[in-house]
Amino acid sequence: MYLHGGPGDAALPLIYKYNSELGKTFNVVVWEQRGAGKSYYTFSNEEQISSETYIEDVYSLIHYLLETFKQEKVYLLGHSWGSVLGLIFIKKYPHLVYSYFGSGQVVNMKKRVKVSI
Repeated sequence: MYLHGGPGDAALPLIYKYNSELGKTFNVVVWEQRGAGKSYYTFSNEEQISSETYIEDVYSLIHYLLETFKQEKVYLLGHSWGSVLGLIFIKKYPHLVYSYFGSGQVVNMKKRVKVSI
């Protein structure tokens, strides 16, 4: 499962173009986070979206995938902001992931933001 960067930086077209070979070996799932890509909508003022909201979304989707494909675990790849979610997820639910891959891995979010300004 691919966790895109951003938040809001949906990458489905890029995955299709540059990573289609993976689909010959794996069922590749590109999760477009709520509010991004095909999941785009305008957040309401009442919604309280946090990183934990996204983690629970990932959990729900992975649970669905494991049941659908009759698997015990998934491979998880996180890019940029998705790498932050990936690390949080595997810390909370290590039993659901065979292996985690970080691309553009964020290690220190506060320092990253400070340096980029």
